[in-house]
Amino acid sequence: MPCTVQYTCFQYVPVCKIIQRDCPDLVEIFHKLDAILEQESQKLAPSFGEEASSVMDICDRNRARLNYGRKQALDCMNLVENAIAKIHAALLW
Repeated sequence: MPCTVQYTCFQYVPVCKIIQRDCPDLVEIFHKLDAILEQESQKLAPSFGEEASSVMDICDRNRARLNYGRKQALDCMNLVENAIAKIHAALLW
């Protein structure tokens, strides 16, 4: 099937709608999970004794993954907002 502009638009619009619908919630969830993980890891670290540093490293890696996911969601939201602005500008021409 040849790729046409019409075919591409039909794929692009649903993705943008899903990003607009789901990403704000994901950003909030990732932020809350990061805060919870930070608090719980600080509380539980002393109870692990010698293994505390390895447990904290695991928690830090997981927090980094959450922050990366949050940043990706924010980037996607910004891309969609920029695309909407460009489409509106193109329609004004």
